[in-house]
Amino acid sequence: AVETMVQRNGTNLFYQAVEKRLLCCHVRKVLPLNRALKSLDCWGTGLRRDQWATRANLKKIELDHDHGGIIKLIPLADWTEEDVWDYIRRYELTVHPLYRKGFK
Repeated sequence: AVETMVQRNGTNLFYQAVEKRLLCCHVRKVLPLNRALKSLDCWGTGLRRDQWATRANLKKIELDHDHGGIIKLIPLADWTEEDVWDYIRRYELTVHPLYRKGFK
């Protein structure tokens, strides 16, 4: 699917139009995640409530109805961005170089 998408639209199709960005996200993120979670009972994610208004009501443990009703753990739900940076500094964690290029 990725090869066909890239052959038809190029590698940077997500810059061309909203519809192509959504297609790119679906092929590169949604489908692989669906495959990875298919055989699991539980998974974890680093979502935080302060990232978007649509995430404001995240619970730390949810049923993930998008993935067959498995348990979704969201341990950082109540962390702020400053909490994340405090943790990174405290434990001297490496920050991915793409972060400094604007990829969050």
